[in-house]
Amino acid sequence: MLKRLKNIDFLGLVLWFIRASIIAVVIWGSVATIIQNPYTTRNWIDFIVFGIAQGSMYALIAIGYSLVYGVLFMINFAHGEFFYVRNTHSDCPYRRTFERIRVS
Repeated sequence: MLKRLKNIDFLGLVLWFIRASIIAVVIWGSVATIIQNPYTTRNWIDFIVFGIAQGSMYALIAIGYSLVYGVLFMINFAHGEFFYVRNTHSDCPYRRTFERIRVS
């Protein structure tokens, strides 16, 4: 035990305090939200469904990075371009529709 205490440096202590503070704030905010109960059951179901959908998208991106890295042994950041282009092109029809409504 004394051997472990001798290896603690100032930076490690500061980082440990910052981590503990962040965890405490997250737990405090979560408990306060649950006690106040500002959300309905429908909202919680939506949060869970959208969280799973967003998480699965991140998982697909991570799997793509790990597959490319496993083959090439280098990280290829071109995946972000595909997601950017997909989001940009899916927005265009809606933007044109709203521009027509606004001009009329």
